[in-house]
Amino acid sequence: DLWLRSSRTLPDAHIDTAMTGILGARFTGARRARLVGIRSAISSTGTLTTVLLSGMIGQAYGWRAPFWMYLLAFAIAGLAAMAFREPLGKAPVRPVSAHFSVLSLWPIYGLTMLMSIAHTMPSFQMGFLLKEDGLTSPVNLSRILALSSIIGIVGSFSFGWFYRTFSRWTIVLAMGLLSVGYV
Repeated sequence: DLWLRSSRTLPDAHIDTAMTGILGARFTGARRARLVGIRSAISSTGTLTTVLLSGMIGQAYGWRAPFWMYLLAFAIAGLAAMAFREPLGKAPVRPVSAHFSVLSLWPIYGLTMLMSIAHTMPSFQMGFLLKEDGLTSPVNLSRILALSSIIGIVGSFSFGWFYRTFSRWTIVLAMGLLSVGYV
């Protein structure tokens, strides 16, 4: 059961990593940091909204009702198709050293995947753990889960400032703080 719930975090981690990678390939410097922060803030805001809504819907209509919210993805996909009808164009070509290999990136990708999984696990595990402690109200569960999204929103909006202040050490600082938070 734990492995099944853990495997649910894998697609989220891949999507998150891919989206951030696309922004990283298309933009540089402070603009890239700001866009990554905005993307994360929008994602966290969506999580906050859907978690709170699912708690209220689940309380009012039963545990199956919140799953209907997945239909919103079709509406969002339609809006995205209308908004992004034309391709973005080619990404800027950057020089690559003769010794570069895509395989050399696996430690960064692997670490990013592990941190993304660790970031999403509480959302999938917390409800089960709180239920074991006797908290079963969907509204109260959703409020507790929403707190991590609020922290994510604040952290996302401050990412640009962190990047300007700490430059290349931002990733080390961010992953270190994330690791400490899960210990």
